[in-house]
Amino acid sequence: MLHLKEITEHAWLVQGPDNKNVGLLSEFADKLTFVIHNEGDTEQPSNKVRFENREDVMNALGNDIFDTKIVVVETAKEHFVNSYPVEFHNPHEITKEGCDLPLYSKTLKGGIAHCAGYYVIHFNKGPIYSYCPKLETLEKYTYDGPFKTEMEMKVVLSQAKKRLKSKY
Repeated sequence: MLHLKEITEHAWLVQGPDNKNVGLLSEFADKLTFVIHNEGDTEQPSNKVRFENREDVMNALGNDIFDTKIVVVETAKEHFVNSYPVEFHNPHEITKEGCDLPLYSKTLKGGIAHCAGYYVIHFNKGPIYSYCPKLETLEKYTYDGPFKTEMEMKVVLSQAKKRLKSKY
């Protein structure tokens, strides 16, 4: 029996018996894509199956597939600012008027503000991911975030790259 392990609201790991990863199911613009994992097979690339709606997914993978979701909270990071992970072992939380981002500095009197969490930054050459970027960078470019987990950020990054690719 297959079940889903939630990554974000619109992306799931599809797992089989013994929680073995079978593939990745993602939903974008009301369409669903199931990327089937081919373990150890370098000759055969991953297969993609596209579905028009959730009902088609349930017909293919099982009627209760969306009812058997496992939600995992990532807690690997040890230090947080406003519940967002930081890369620094002793962050000093700071505030800036008009800014709602989770900010910190590396020293008590630090002049450089960093933003806790994961972000997708939209540079001129395309979107990239960033972990705890400088506030100065986020003020200069558009971005998505903050995200509390790397997986959540990767889904948004993938979607941003798909949107950019579809424009060409």
